[in-house]
Amino acid sequence: MKKILRLIAAVVAVLGVSMLIATPAMAAPAVTTKAECIAAGGTWVPGNGCKGLPSGSGGSGGSSTDSDPCNGAILQVACGKDGEGIFAILNLVLNILTVGVGVAATGGMIFAALRYTQAKSDVAAAAGAKKMIIDIIIGLVIWAIFWALLQWLLPGGVL
Repeated sequence: MKKILRLIAAVVAVLGVSMLIATPAMAAPAVTTKAECIAAGGTWVPGNGCKGLPSGSGGSGGSSTDSDPCNGAILQVACGKDGEGIFAILNLVLNILTVGVGVAATGGMIFAALRYTQAKSDVAAAAGAKKMIIDIIIGLVIWAIFWALLQWLLPGGVL
């Protein structure tokens, strides 16, 4: 059982960390020469690089008049508004973790029910299965409180 819990915790940790990683490397390639800038529809400014590129063209700069505030990045999470991008990512991670907790709790309940069913007349096994069910319910209540607190703290949360 401990191995299963460790595996679930590892999967949740990997998913959580992977969702927190921003993807600047996945942005469109930068326009570095005057010819590339003009070909992409931008304006070459000596000393400042290419300005005013159309959406998704990349570029070494960009101006406030650019139509793409994320500078062509594939993962665009409210990057045009100050301070909202990280909160959107945190909400996404929280929602993924909530699904993970629900799946783990469901799997734990099924496992505990099977243990309880197979206990038959073994009192110790039945007591262990009941304890597991109670622990899962306590864990779900703690997660619900944690989730509600984070939704209250994060701007744009559900609550």
